[in-house]
Amino acid sequence: MRPTSRSRARGLAAAVTFVALAAAACGKPAPEGFPDFSADSGLARPNVLIVLIDALRRDHVGAYGYQLPTTPAIDAFAAESTLFERGYSHSTWTKPSVATLFTSLYPDQHGLGRVGFEDDAGFQTDVLPEGLVTLAEAFKAAGYRTGAIGTNVHILKKTGFAQGFDRFFNQRLVTAYKVNRLLREWVEHGSSKAPFFAYAHYMDVHFPYNRRLPDESGRFGNSRTSPPAPEHWTRVPEWAEKHMSPENLAALVASYDEEIAYSDEAFGQLTQWLRESGLLDNTIVVLVADHGEGFNEHGELQHGYAPYEEVTAVPMMVRLPPVYRSEVRSSGEIVGLVDVLPTVLDLVGIEPPSLAQGRSLVPLLLGKALRERPIYVEGPGMRGLRGSTHTLLSSESGEQLCFDNRADPAELAPLAEPLPEMCGRLASGLAGLVAQFQLVSEGDEATIALDADEVEALRALGYLD
Repeated sequence: MRPTSRSRARGLAAAVTFVALAAAACGKPAPEGFPDFSADSGLARPNVLIVLIDALRRDHVGAYGYQLPTTPAIDAFAAESTLFERGYSHSTWTKPSVATLFTSLYPDQHGLGRVGFEDDAGFQTDVLPEGLVTLAEAFKAAGYRTGAIGTNVHILKKTGFAQGFDRFFNQRLVTAYKVNRLLREWVEHGSSKAPFFAYAHYMDVHFPYNRRLPDESGRFGNSRTSPPAPEHWTRVPEWAEKHMSPENLAALVASYDEEIAYSDEAFGQLTQWLRESGLLDNTIVVLVADHGEGFNEHGELQHGYAPYEEVTAVPMMVRLPPVYRSEVRSSGEIVGLVDVLPTVLDLVGIEPPSLAQGRSLVPLLLGKALRERPIYVEGPGMRGLRGSTHTLLSSESGEQLCFDNRADPAELAPLAEPLPEMCGRLASGLAGLVAQFQLVSEGDEATIALDADEVEALRALGYLD
């Protein structure tokens, strides 16, 4: 199916593509305190691996204070990494979140903010504009070989996510262990001696919560709901309306934790291979998630709703090889997925695309400070800014909710009038940012039709009724 055109953000990106790729290839000066990978230095650039665990909320990870033993492998990885204590996704579902990770653009800018629509040609969904420079394209222009292993129906070659990748695998819903195997085969069988950039997407921590280790013995509590929760997400709201007791909610959380433990063991297998093969000493490894998961904190299950804490707070960790000599083990600065692209490019001396909205977190990795900057978040019908002390959420109807992050970290009790000055500043900042989005909202947006299997996969995951 040939893509059709619709209006949205694209024109501005096409004008700078060539310039941005040329800059990426030429490189940039090394950050003070970190190695110099310029052509004159003779020092080879390290590999870069990004592992994304779909639907992993931050507060269910041991390294972030969770009391149950869900993540021993991730916790061990965190002990060797810089852990960002306040990392956020900018959207509450996969497609816009991963597009932001790949482009360092906000959802309103890259244009992938909707699941799709039905027309005479079938079910249409948005395509990542070709004019945008992706993370993979920046690495490829700098001489890296590039590979991705996707498992989510949103992250497809036909929807533009393969831009810049030499090899792009997508086998929907395969296990994290299969992702590990495909990644290992691609890395080990490549003929090029160039460093690699790889993206691996784990899909196991996701409804219907049916992945668990073979010897799982109920260490997270009873995981059986009564009656059994339906595996098809579109049937869950009706089930929840009739059967959402405290016991059934606790069972859903226990099932979710079992999935986390399953993915954690697979991640441990991946890091063990990197260590035993000697790659870990020459690879930057980034661990993130695309969004969290709700368990009735705001009357919703799963994700894809308003951008509250439980669905936007995600783990973010960066492990550097020994050549960087970084001793920073945690940072309390508020950061987002939009910052991943400029950070990893900065680490290897590649100039980021000129449109990138994020900023390099390298100063934090060096133990320095960055100017405070609120994080933009969005979900269906609501946008907001997260600051260091307060969060401001604004609905399409104009209602504004402001929360004190310190007194009410779960965002359950909006502040009453009169609101603190910080809430007004966040509201003004949000209005200015949205106006900036509108300035680049002209151009062509490509869409493409999904086949019947892909539409059914969206429905099974809860994205379609």
